[in-house]
Amino acid sequence: MVTAQTGSPCLRVKKGVKMIHLNIRSLLPKLDEIRAALINNPVDILTLNETWLDPSIDDNELYIPNYTLYRKDRNRQGVGVACYVTDNLQHKLITELTELDIEGVWVEVKHNVGKPIVIGSVYRPPNSTTEFFENLETAMTAATAISDEVFLLGDLNCDVFKSRSCKKIDKICSTFQAKQLIDEPTRVNENSSTCIDIIIATLPEKVSESGVCSTGLSDHCFTYAVRKAKRPSGNPRTATVRSYRRFDETAFQQDLHSAPWSTVEECTNIDDALSSFQTMLTEICDKHAPWVSVRIRGHEPPWITQEYLSMARERDFYFDKAKKTKHPSMWETAKKARNKCNNMARYLKNSITAMKSKLKAVTVKVFGPHLRPFCHHVKPNNMSMFLNKKKKTLRMNSIHTLPQLALNWLQLLRVYTERSQDRHSFPLNSKISPLSSLLSN
Repeated sequence: MVTAQTGSPCLRVKKGVKMIHLNIRSLLPKLDEIRAALINNPVDILTLNETWLDPSIDDNELYIPNYTLYRKDRNRQGVGVACYVTDNLQHKLITELTELDIEGVWVEVKHNVGKPIVIGSVYRPPNSTTEFFENLETAMTAATAISDEVFLLGDLNCDVFKSRSCKKIDKICSTFQAKQLIDEPTRVNENSSTCIDIIIATLPEKVSESGVCSTGLSDHCFTYAVRKAKRPSGNPRTATVRSYRRFDETAFQQDLHSAPWSTVEECTNIDDALSSFQTMLTEICDKHAPWVSVRIRGHEPPWITQEYLSMARERDFYFDKAKKTKHPSMWETAKKARNKCNNMARYLKNSITAMKSKLKAVTVKVFGPHLRPFCHHVKPNNMSMFLNKKKKTLRMNSIHTLPQLALNWLQLLRVYTERSQDRHSFPLNSKISPLSSLLSN
């Protein structure tokens, strides 16, 4: 089973270039689970059909760490194909093939020092004419001219279990001396069981394993193939973060109050004052919480909790059971588990949104009184309202305002660190600050 939390048992242990295909039936609402699955159980190539995307959705919204996305959209009501390729492999889009009149994305992938492999993610809508297979043969001819090894992954809406509907697929395999690798049902429901999601390989002897994995993300199953190869390890990802392991809040506050903040108040230019304030605060922060470089693996979206993962496992278990037994009561149980999982996902996403809104409100509440003197509408060259006319200094309540502002900034960062589910954050070991209580009100 391939899910955000378990991955495929067979793919987890196999060596080689791992390819997975899924008819996702709308990518955007399921992206977080796909992202978590690739972070926890990375594969090299993921091809998707029926992404239901259009140009209004930017690539940044579909980003998955360590992967490059290639896509071909039509509209939000259906169709659309995509291909995610790991950055550990050399890869590039084959533009001349992707621009053909066929729902497909074609990518050239190179591993180690071997010859390149052509990967095609193709979808055939159910109402397509026979012209589709003519265009597919044209694309395959061009692909084999680039490389002897071609993998075609996709939902062709032709049941290979039925001799009449699979004649076109047999003809393609015969023409290019290829083999169709999938021999299990890929779409199972209460009334039917069909094999319409296929993988065609022109050099099947280089494939160590292929098969089908059930999932609750779609009414289609994953299909996969593992190409024999030494999988490149890739460069580890690192991030630079502040370390709070030896942080002493008392010493930090003492340094804040003993810093020469008067030099900031004496500045007659607001930019100079801000620069001076930032410099002193940064020096103090670097002393007590220095920057360190850590190795990271990636992190799941913040709304994916252990409770949700448990529900997702239960959902996938019942769907797997229903597809095997085909019992109506099991299908009913599987659908209830899916609805429960979807409702939980919706609730968790809304909770994250509400928490961000509340954190924003707390930020305004904490910093508003300190920043309000600097937020008046003022003409570009008129600094008079920022200055004390007698002393020619910045208007501030007292010398203690700047240390308090710096301390509030640290407290806000602590709240974010404590509430964040980012596994690479370093929460403070000291007591919860008074600011934290504002979030619980």
